[in-house]
Amino acid sequence: MQRTVPLGQPTVGEPELAAVAEVFASGWLSGAGPTCVAFENEFARAVPTAHALTTANCGSALHLALQVLVARSGADEDDPARRRRTQWVRQRAVHEMAAARRPNRGPQSAPPW
Repeated sequence: MQRTVPLGQPTVGEPELAAVAEVFASGWLSGAGPTCVAFENEFARAVPTAHALTTANCGSALHLALQVLVARSGADEDDPARRRRTQWVRQRAVHEMAAARRPNRGPQSAPPW
């Protein structure tokens, strides 16, 4: 017996295909190009917040959000090992946000880890 999950019809039309073609034409397929930066800026204005950062997928977004929450919590200050971890997470988050704002966001701007 074959079972299917009805997801609905795709709603991809000419505007969506043109947007994909524009990204391919830009040469920035990594998610760090001008289309991605424009989306981050528009999203930040809509939320509103000072900065927005795109990720490759939901899992990496949740991982980053959890690290930010850990870094902001003061609960880790009693344990030296946790304090070092919190400091590392804060430094990494700052580095990632700074790297995201660099004008030339190619592979050479990737963090060393």
